[in-house]
Amino acid sequence: MAFNLIRNSRVFYTSNVDTTTGAVKTSGFSTANTREIQVLEGFSFSQNTTSETVTLNEAGAAPVRGQRSFNTALDPADFSFTTYMRPQDGGTNITAEECVLWNAMFSATEVGTVGSVVNAGSFVVGQNYTIVSADNGAGGATTSFTSIGASANTVGTRFTATGAGTGTGTARVTTQAWVDGPVTANLIVANSDKHQLLAFGMIIVVDETTFVIDNCVLNTATIDFGLDAIASVQWAGQGGVLRQITSPTIGAGTFSGSVSGNFLQKVTSAPYIANKLSVVTLDEGIGAGGTAYTVPITGGSLTISNNVTYLTPANLATVNKPVTYFTSTRAISGSLNAYLRTGTGFTADLMQTMLTNSATAVSPAFYMNISIGGTGTTKVDFTMPAVVLTIPTVNAEQVVSTTINFTAQGSASSAFDIGAANELAIAYTTPNV
Repeated sequence: MAFNLIRNSRVFYTSNVDTTTGAVKTSGFSTANTREIQVLEGFSFSQNTTSETVTLNEAGAAPVRGQRSFNTALDPADFSFTTYMRPQDGGTNITAEECVLWNAMFSATEVGTVGSVVNAGSFVVGQNYTIVSADNGAGGATTSFTSIGASANTVGTRFTATGAGTGTGTARVTTQAWVDGPVTANLIVANSDKHQLLAFGMIIVVDETTFVIDNCVLNTATIDFGLDAIASVQWAGQGGVLRQITSPTIGAGTFSGSVSGNFLQKVTSAPYIANKLSVVTLDEGIGAGGTAYTVPITGGSLTISNNVTYLTPANLATVNKPVTYFTSTRAISGSLNAYLRTGTGFTADLMQTMLTNSATAVSPAFYMNISIGGTGTTKVDFTMPAVVLTIPTVNAEQVVSTTINFTAQGSASSAFDIGAANELAIAYTTPNV
C-alpha cells in the first residue's frame, strides 16, 4: 500500500481526443497536441451522481417508515486548478504555457491551426484575419489594413475585417483564439461565438495513480488582483467522464504504457509577474482617449464565464449520463478596489461624475485596460474597449476605500453592440531575445 502525495502530482492538457466522443486516446500524443501544465497546490477534480430518495408517510399503529434511494444520473466531472501567468520567450515568438487553456476558453480550433491565405479585396466583413504581408499595391500605396479593422499594417497583426482591403497585401483566416507573435502573444474572443468549444482532455497523475477526464470544456477563468500575490488564473471546467487508468511511465517528454507518445515539457524559466506592479487605465467613453481616471488598485478580480450547461436525459431504471453541453452568454465582469482619493482624475472625481450622470446615463460607457505587471517589459494586458460601470460603493474603513464594479460589452463604431464579439483582448508581453 502506498500513499499518494500531492507534491508528486502532474497535470497534462491534450487535444489528442476522439473527434466524436471527446475521449482521450491511448496513443498519438505529440508535442503539438499535448503539454504539461504547471499547476498550484489545491487543484481538484471529481464526478458525482444525482440521487433520488423515495420515502413513505402513512398513518396507523405500525406505519412503514423505510426509504429507498436511487442513483438517477451521473453529473459532469468537475475540475479546477490555478496556473501562473508567465509570458515566455519562445525563441521567435512570444508564447505562454497556459496559451492552450486561453485558446480552449474562446475557440473551437486548436492553437497553431493554419488558416487559408486571402488576398486584400476578398476579405469578408466580420471574419478574423492575421496579416501575412502588407505589400505595396497599385501605385505604390501600402495596403490599408488599418482602414478595415486592423490596428496596424504589420505582419502578424490580427483584426476583424470591416470591409475589403486594397492593394496586394494578404492575410490568413484566423480560427483559433490564441496566436503567438514576435512582439506580443495575443488572444481575442472573436472566434468564440460557438455552441461548443474545442474538445480536449486532462491527464492527471496523482503520484502513483492516474486519472483521465474526457471531453472537457473550460467554463470560467478568474484573475485575482491581490497585491501580495503572483499573477495567476483560476480555471474551472467540466468533462463528460472521469476515469482511472493504469499509470503510464513518464520520461523526458514521453509517455509509455497505458498511453504512449510525446508531450511538450513544462518551461520553468519563464518569468513571474507581481500583481503589485499592475496599472489600470480607465477612460470615459468607448475606446481610449476620453477623460482619463487614475485608479491605483488595492485589489479586485476579473471573471470570464462561458456559462456552460449540460443536457442529461431522464430515463427510468438507468443511470443517465450527460449527452452534450452548450455554451450560453459569454460574461466578462469584475471589480476593482481602490482608495477613495480626491483630486482631478482620481476615484472621488470618477464617483462624482457617475453620480451626476446617474439620472440619465442608462449605460455609462468606459474603456478599461488592466496591465498586470504595469509598464514593465513583462506584463499581461486585459483590454476591454467598452465596459459599463456601476456607481462605486464606499467602504468606511480606516482609510476610506471604494469598489468599482464593471461588465465588459461588445462594441462597434463607438457604440455598444450586443452582437459584437470583442469584449476582451489579452496580450502577453516579455522580452524576446
